[in-house]
Amino acid sequence: MNVSQAKTELRIFRSFAEVCELPIDVMTIEKREPPEPDILCKINDGGTITFELTELIDRGFANMIGKQNDTKTRLDNYYFDLPMDMKKDFDSLYSDAIIFINFNNSISMRQREMLFSNIFNNLLGLESGSEGNFLKDDPQYRGKFRWITISRGVNGPIFDTVPAMSIGDSTTSVIESKINKNYLTEYPLHLLAYIDLNPMLPDHIWLPKIEKFLANNLKNSDFEKAWIFDFHKKEIRCSFPC
Repeated sequence: MNVSQAKTELRIFRSFAEVCELPIDVMTIEKREPPEPDILCKINDGGTITFELTELIDRGFANMIGKQNDTKTRLDNYYFDLPMDMKKDFDSLYSDAIIFINFNNSISMRQREMLFSNIFNNLLGLESGSEGNFLKDDPQYRGKFRWITISRGVNGPIFDTVPAMSIGDSTTSVIESKINKNYLTEYPLHLLAYIDLNPMLPDHIWLPKIEKFLANNLKNSDFEKAWIFDFHKKEIRCSFPC
């Protein structure tokens, strides 16, 4: 493990120690190396406890959000780089509009950019004040995007994309990869899965799945207890057993 990652894990664990119900002596926290668990520390009654850390992340969802944000930025840049007369015409049509483009999440950023010229030309061909869904299931865009939605009443034009939500939640696989391992320690072992800056699906999608997974599988692992900790909210999201 590199020095930067070790420092990050120590910072996250110290933050966890401040809010968890365990009386952890923060002066005794030590970073350890495999095959030992990541953290060794003492609790105030004199006992010793260990923790294995892992970042809880749905990489598919995080990548989708990253692509969404990148697309918005590139649409903005394309708009600002329009020839002056074309930009003037566009502003006259969409100065009060937010334009949502429902791209197929599977297409690359390069493929999206190749569509920008046609999309802007199509938008310039609509009547002033147009609002609602357009180009829905248009054959020229089949498999690339589903439709464009125009809403009014903002200081525009504003561009946005609609993320596809059909991806699966992969957070339980992160937990599974840890509980399937064996660790070298003579002390009680806990799992600390933390949420950092990465985007997550809504709680009702991933949290019940993790709780069910822990209920079914933790007893067969080296871990006595598992914790889900939101580092930036400084909040224990769940623990098992409770």
